[in-house]
Amino acid sequence: MNGSSQPLTRTLKYLLPRSPLCTIAHYEALLYRCSTTKSLSTTKQVHAPILRIQLLHHCDSTHFLSLLTASYALCSQTSLARKVFDELSFRTLFSYKSMIKIYTQTGAPHNALKLFDEMLHSSQQMPDRYIFPFVICACGDLLLREIGVVVHGLTILTGVVLNAFLGNSLLVMYMKCGDKEGASRVFYAMQERTTVS
Repeated sequence: MNGSSQPLTRTLKYLLPRSPLCTIAHYEALLYRCSTTKSLSTTKQVHAPILRIQLLHHCDSTHFLSLLTASYALCSQTSLARKVFDELSFRTLFSYKSMIKIYTQTGAPHNALKLFDEMLHSSQQMPDRYIFPFVICACGDLLLREIGVVVHGLTILTGVVLNAFLGNSLLVMYMKCGDKEGASRVFYAMQERTTVS
């Protein structure tokens, strides 16, 4: 176990025997730490007592499950992240972003686009600047220029600022799809550029 997760392990050893006395807030704080260490074993150690004492049945678990989804996603555990995501009674933008991101980064862009479509049709929430780049990457990976153009238009309609991360995602998508003019328009519209640009 790496050095940065050792204090977290000590905290878990203290809390686990006392788990009935812990609140969901204690476990949420631990999950924040898990996400920084990207430790699968530690994430599972936080998840296990929650299941054992059935704490989620006695409180609003949306925030905790969203954090747990993100923690499993950061550990590249797609199936565990999806299982937790499916338990959410209300899916937050954060939980959608976690799943769309992991699908895009683990070679499942079809699943990322399918989930994005579900989010647009079943959620009252609009995508934000954190979700769009991963959706656009999925479009580029699948060479779906037309869908990428629609998503690009949606970023404009929702007022999302064309920052370097979003701009680079659009550039790569347009280039992968063979649209040099689209890439050029994005490049010149970008206020902030990186070496990737």
